[in-house]
Amino acid sequence: MRVLILNFILSTAVDGKILRRKSNHDTMIYTMARGFVANGHEVRLLASEDFRPLEPERNEFEVVYFPSALPSVFKPHLLPNPAGLRRYLAQNAHDFDMVLSVESFSIPTLIASMVCPEKLMIWQEVGVYQRFAKKIPAKFWCHCIARPFMGNTRLVAMSPGARSFSKRFMKRVSEKVVAHGADETLFYPSDQSEDYFVVIAMLVKRKRVDSIIEKFADFNRSIPRNIPC
Repeated sequence: MRVLILNFILSTAVDGKILRRKSNHDTMIYTMARGFVANGHEVRLLASEDFRPLEPERNEFEVVYFPSALPSVFKPHLLPNPAGLRRYLAQNAHDFDMVLSVESFSIPTLIASMVCPEKLMIWQEVGVYQRFAKKIPAKFWCHCIARPFMGNTRLVAMSPGARSFSKRFMKRVSEKVVAHGADETLFYPSDQSEDYFVVIAMLVKRKRVDSIIEKFADFNRSIPRNIPC
């Protein structure tokens, strides 16, 4: 099967700024693309030029980067508006068996729903209305744009919460949940067990990982040594 993936935001911006990386190899959507390839499928990923890596990459799949149209209005790290996407899909969608677009609150998803609705599937992560501007833009998009223009599009959620949320405005929501998964070259089952303290967060100042480590150290010191953790 030939799969076209639309995911124009490859990583989370820090304080509103996109951090250019040497490689996007460890991003969620790259892991998904490699999973498709490992199962015998051919993959092409469409992404924003703003996330192009600083160094050339060697991937098992093709990545096509699009410039952003009106980036001062449609921020590439929040609501990317890829220039030329409609024309690209009109010319190339027929070469693919499935077009997988990430998120319903997305201009690329809206474009794909109008150009190639019969091949489109939405992979939904968000399970709540975004809090920006008292949730008004998110509610308007979901009920005044997504419902009439994407309502019949197939959607599979990344979590039960996202599935329940999507059913408010989408008609064809799969009961099956497809989560992010994990990079099996980094995370794999082990027959050995050890005690670890794990923090899952970006290493940026606002996440205060340093504070979490300090608080755990204080907690660890408070445990009597003769009581197992």
